[in-house]
Amino acid sequence: MNYEDREMQGRIRTLIDRRLVPDVPLRSNGSRGSWSLVLGLGVALALIALLVGTQLRTHGPATPAAPTPLTPAPAPSAAPAVASERLALAADLTGRTALVSPDARFLGVMARDRSRAVLYRIDRSGSSPDRPQLVQVADVHGPIGAMSWLEDSSALLVTVDTSPSASAQGKPPRTIFRVDLLKTDGRVVRAPEDISAFTSRRALLSPDGQWFPVYGDCCGSSVRLLSRSGEQVREVVPTPTDGSGVGFVAWDKTGLLLYQQIWPDHSALNAVDSSGALKYSVPAPPEFGGVAWNVMSAANDRSWQLIGFGRGIGSDFAGYRLLVGGQLRPLPVEVEQAHTFGFFTLDDQLLYRAGDGSMRTYDVTAGTTRKLSLVVGRDTTSGLATIGALGHLFVWTEGLRGFVGDLVTGTSAELPLQSPPYADQLESTRLADYLDDSIAVFNLPAWVR
Repeated sequence: MNYEDREMQGRIRTLIDRRLVPDVPLRSNGSRGSWSLVLGLGVALALIALLVGTQLRTHGPATPAAPTPLTPAPAPSAAPAVASERLALAADLTGRTALVSPDARFLGVMARDRSRAVLYRIDRSGSSPDRPQLVQVADVHGPIGAMSWLEDSSALLVTVDTSPSASAQGKPPRTIFRVDLLKTDGRVVRAPEDISAFTSRRALLSPDGQWFPVYGDCCGSSVRLLSRSGEQVREVVPTPTDGSGVGFVAWDKTGLLLYQQIWPDHSALNAVDSSGALKYSVPAPPEFGGVAWNVMSAANDRSWQLIGFGRGIGSDFAGYRLLVGGQLRPLPVEVEQAHTFGFFTLDDQLLYRAGDGSMRTYDVTAGTTRKLSLVVGRDTTSGLATIGALGHLFVWTEGLRGFVGDLVTGTSAELPLQSPPYADQLESTRLADYLDDSIAVFNLPAWVR
């Protein structure tokens, strides 16, 4: 089982899923009905990703490549002096819903009763290197719904519940959220009123770092972007009038916006520029029906993106394809069969765990595979979950025990993660594990020597 499956299922109770997926003819919550687009309401947006799928037919097996050395992993001496840090929280705050910024310099955390969200700077200048101090930068008062970070760590996004306390008609009031941007320079910017949600955990900034996808109140299905400043909204794709649903998926290599359009029996991925002009369109395999498009892994330059075709809200995937140059390619059989433990990226190659436990890469351009030195869960038949690759280091759990290993040398060590871990991958091969009353930040190179 991929760790992201368990972590997402654990948090999805408090998040919003706005993937547009048909109820019919596919299963949704154990029932069947007339065609509609599923938009789950909650207190934040969750992207469906890294769950399980079904095996697909492919054109042939991957071709083994001649062994060639990988780029050496960073030397342990380049890592921070301490192997881990503990960020202690005040009693009224909880680490379970906190988010460390991608650069590990800031922390967003909300109160246990969701009455406020606080942005802290992590001060590492004190006398206890393993116990940094938290310095408050900004806060907003709730009820708080969800949080996310811009990838450049310049702002924490927060949804605030502004619903009326009662309805004039005696009915339960409609849930209404606003979006605030807590800037790391201390400013708080309120987004325009028709914006109420964003992608959870990471905002999915555009390649130029200026825009990210946002969502309007309730069930609007247009594709809109909010500026990095938090002040401008741009509608790129209006709400369709043909009964289909649309939703943001990703950005491509050239900076085009990719969005899905779903009908009851088919779907497509469309690429548009900032004005909404269509540049190309890619249909989903017809045998999959009206499936949603989910990016499972991608090259750093987006030259390829691995797409999982989802059926409804949950772990049911119709199959997987590589998106390369505006076209879909099948995966080799061995690679597709590895979907249970997730797909990752290493040196712009697709990284996966083979059936024998060995970690391997698939070179999308050359169509070849390479067996790496690290073996994950060699003697484990159950309780194995993968967390992900951070540089050339890989993190996973076996039952109650956590591990980190070097994909190049094969060396591994035990990592004291909670069970199950709630973890975020950060820059500079750091990993944040969110506990109830604190956050542990691991400097992974210090654990593998």
